[in-house]
Amino acid sequence: MWMRANVLWMALVSLLLPLAVRADATASESTLKNPLGDKVDSIPVLIGTIIRAGFGIIGSVALVMFLWGGFVWLTSQGESGKITKGRDTMVWAAIGIVAMFAAYALTDFVITKLGASGAGVAP
Repeated sequence: MWMRANVLWMALVSLLLPLAVRADATASESTLKNPLGDKVDSIPVLIGTIIRAGFGIIGSVALVMFLWGGFVWLTSQGESGKITKGRDTMVWAAIGIVAMFAAYALTDFVITKLGASGAGVAP
């Protein structure tokens, strides 16, 4: 019984699958579009886009760490260990932001000196 149902199902799928795929597309309809958008058309622009996305992620993580450090500090209820932990979290988040800005400045300087002015590093 199950064997007959499986064979019938496979026959039905094999008959209807070509209709769903529409393999009769002409060459003019089958051009590939850039999945990164129309603005990314060279390697320097791609690298700049990746760097910009990385800076955005790092900035978001720093914001979350600031919020977490403040939350820990505010909910410490006077415990010196939690106060120190919250303050240290906020200090390290600030150090991370300074390091991120330094990395951005260095990256922008290097890319500008290499002559890839359209690299898209600037936000």
